Amino acid sequence: MTDQHRPPDLPILSGVPVFAAYVGTPIVQTISGYFHHQPSPTGQTVLWLGLAIFAFMSCALRGLRGRFALGRSLLRTSPLLIAAVLIGRHGMPLLTPGLALRVLELRPLAYLLFAALWASTFGLPRRTHFQWFGALLGFFAVVNFAVGGPLSGLAHADLRTLQIPGDMEFTATLLLISLAACLLPASRDGGGRFPASGNTSWKLWIALGLVATFSRSGLFTATWLTLLFAPFSWKKRLAAAAFFALALTATFHIARPPMAVLEEMRRGLLGLAALHIFTTRPEALLTGFPLGAPLPAPPVVLQALGSRVQAYGLLPQFIAPFWLRHVLSWGVGPLMAFLGTVGALSFRRRTRFAGGVVATMLIQGLVCPLLNDGLLAVPIFLALILSLRESRTEPNFTFEPAAGG
Repeated sequence: MTDQHRPPDLPILSGVPVFAAYVGTPIVQTISGYFHHQPSPTGQTVLWLGLAIFAFMSCALRGLRGRFALGRSLLRTSPLLIAAVLIGRHGMPLLTPGLALRVLELRPLAYLLFAALWASTFGLPRRTHFQWFGALLGFFAVVNFAVGGPLSGLAHADLRTLQIPGDMEFTATLLLISLAACLLPASRDGGGRFPASGNTSWKLWIALGLVATFSRSGLFTATWLTLLFAPFSWKKRLAAAAFFALALTATFHIARPPMAVLEEMRRGLLGLAALHIFTTRPEALLTGFPLGAPLPAPPVVLQALGSRVQAYGLLPQFIAPFWLRHVLSWGVGPLMAFLGTVGALSFRRRTRFAGGVVATMLIQGLVCPLLNDGLLAVPIFLALILSLRESRTEPNFTFEPAAGG
């Protein structure tokens, strides 16, 4: 891509989606919690739809000059926007329930298209965006832990009333992406006040924030990220990995929020139910299940999963963990195609950042919605694209110990 066709480098606008996921949403959730208001899931849709329309309009304005540039831009885009509204309002009810649910399950593709639209219009966010906003989110998580959870939008929130980012796995996933953004050799970060590998204090807040989430999958991922990808000597890698490993061990000996324990039990029951389902219906591994039909789960599991599951049955759309839900809905074919594509691209580039993002996706997708939720999907897609784009200038990563410190 030539410089002439490269997206404009607008650091502020390029980092807006990252700010919205890392900082904006926790603040809104916290304010809502103080006033005892339950955040509506519709707010997420409005957030990303509004940002997409803004990017779409900005893209249409590109190259237009003169007094009536905005008017001409509206003439360009209004037919498409009107068509999208009409299709969404009148087209979806015309679909069969099963097909409508299939369309809704294509949300990861919609978030990927949004990330591509934003990057092509305003440019990709920088590593600094992930590091700085990750440090702020880590600070929020630490404060929330220290004061016993008054910041109701974070790790100690009631997971039933605050889905995002009340689940500690959401916070941990975002912090893991920030940690991956810090995986750059200090000798190549350019130095200065804001080095590309991240300010030391930012890294500290990201690490402490991960510990404060009490996320076992998050701490497990962080242990392996630092051990395999950290650009340090082996001694420092082992020390950093030991820090997260000790924090992980502590989660088994320290009392955790009751709702967090219940959520872990729920995920365990879902795993047992999936094992039973695929054992009795192995052909479903290839085809998936109809989204509107209850899954053939054992009755004892249905009783343990709550009143909604007891009333409607265990539907695939009731399942939060992304990989499990994806396999139950579509089968393993699309999953293998996606993982194969991402794995091939990241292995070809072999950068620490890409390796960290892919590892985070693989592990955290077992415990949280991941690409089914915009607050995780958009930052993940932007980070993945950024990590693969940076590889044009970053040397291939090998597992050899880093020289020096």
